[in-house]
Amino acid sequence: MNAVINMLRKTFSISDVLVSAVCGTIAAACVVPFSLIALIVFGFAVFGTARARVQSGRTRFATANFLISILLFGGLVGSAWAYRPTKIEDQLLRREIKLPATQMTLAELCYIAAYDRQVFPISISFCFADADKETLIRWQSQDVTLGKFLDAIESQSVLRRRFMNCGNGYTILHGGDCTFGLYVRDPELTVPPFSRTRFDVEAYAANRNPRITAR
Repeated sequence: MNAVINMLRKTFSISDVLVSAVCGTIAAACVVPFSLIALIVFGFAVFGTARARVQSGRTRFATANFLISILLFGGLVGSAWAYRPTKIEDQLLRREIKLPATQMTLAELCYIAAYDRQVFPISISFCFADADKETLIRWQSQDVTLGKFLDAIESQSVLRRRFMNCGNGYTILHGGDCTFGLYVRDPELTVPPFSRTRFDVEAYAANRNPRITAR
């Protein structure tokens, strides 16, 4: 038993564990500049330790130490990346919203997103062709999650969702920060030249003064 303990001590020390754990946690939970710094520090620490052990003749222990450090650091970062409950996008998609009606046209949805900011938990911008403004979207209930709201739009129209994030706010643990809201758009109207006219929500609101009632 003592031989095993001595071998583990030679292979991996408490300082190795702390360096891997601290650097892995910072890399996973902090924004990009700090996560990169943590990665660089971890790299220098691991290679420096391995080099020192090789120079002292403990090549076998250096290899084991290097592999275990990489696995611990990678395990922390990988687990943070795969853990969905902490992702801001997933949290938003689980939020409950109350729609004014169980069926609305794309024009009405665009109007609500532009002029009634209390319906959605995040700013939503719609972009679609004027010819598609009367496309009707249906939901089973007025009370739905944001995710089911978007699923219905994507399944019943050509529109597709995209969260707009700030690169400086991204972390592996939380994902994108959704700072710039949600963009629900027709993919054909995102890259010029545009073959169709975009829907103008301001003109729609001024000319028709829409009133959306439950139906």
